[in-house]
Amino acid sequence: MLHFVATHHARERARERFRWHPRTLCRMLERIFYFGIPPERCAGGLRAYLTAITDESAGGRVVLYGEQIFVFGRAEEAATAALLTVYPLPAAYRAKAHRARLRAIAHN
Repeated sequence: MLHFVATHHARERARERFRWHPRTLCRMLERIFYFGIPPERCAGGLRAYLTAITDESAGGRVVLYGEQIFVFGRAEEAATAALLTVYPLPAAYRAKAHRARLRAIAHN
């Protein structure tokens, strides 16, 4: 089982961009990691956008959860996943993200 941590940068960005308290972010990390939508389950332009973020983050795991993008990486310990940063999803991709969530629900 993975242990989840948020870097100082990720906590600051979540507070700045989404007004999330650091405790809220820490409570949500496991849910975001396991129930978020990876780029492979998205289509078209949204997939390309998320894949570009993955390439920029040096191979980290990018997950779409709600209207936010979360970038995870591996911490020093092998059983730890660290949240590196968070981004808001651009408005142009929000409808596509909604359709990807509906497809993900239908497949489960």
